This record gives sequence, structure tokens and C-alpha cells, in this order.
Amino acid sequence: MKVLGITGSIATGKSTVTNYLKQRGYLVVDSDKLAYDALTIDEVCIKQTKNRFDLPAGPIDRKALGRIIFNDKQAKKDLEAIIHPYVIKKMQEIIVLNQHLDLIFFRYTAII
Repeated sequence: MKVLGITGSIATGKSTVTNYLKQRGYLVVDSDKLAYDALTIDEVCIKQTKNRFDLPAGPIDRKALGRIIFNDKQAKKDLEAIIHPYVIKKMQEIIVLNQHLDLIFFRYTAII
């Protein structure tokens, strides 16, 4: 089995490539969606994020969080330290569950 990445910044054709591969039956996993899930469904990540950034109860306000992390390099690193272990764990689980496939693709938007 091979695991391949589809990456690039915004508007570089990742969606076109992803749709092409999916139409041909390949598994394409959106790593950005896994990161989104970390802040919307994973209780550990949600709790750590709320504690680190002193966020109120309820769903995480992603726009407010974005304003914090894009203006503070350390805050961005802290958020990545919370989210990345979750994403990596989920990616590993997907690989194990699909090891019978010849190819697995992971899609990721690079923020440059």
C-alpha cells in the first residue's frame, strides 16, 4: 500500500484532483476535515482549546479563534499542538482500516 499526499495552498487544484481520484474509486481523506473534527467533536481537543484560549462554554467560535492564532505565533503553535495529535491518530486509524487498498490519498491545504 502507498499513502500519498495532495497538498497546496488555496485554489491550486486540490479539489479537482480529489474529485478525479474519488470518481475512479480511490480513498481520499481530507485532513482539513479531520482538523475541523478535532474542534467540533473531539471532547479532549475541545476542552484543551477552550482552556488554553479561555473560550466560553458552547461550540468553539472558529472565527474568534482564528483571529487569535493568526496574530500570535505562539498561540498558533499551541493550537497545532492540540489538534495535530488527533489528526495524526485519525490518519493512522484510517491507514490501518484500509491497508487492503493499493493507494490512499490524504488531502491537506497548506497555509502559506
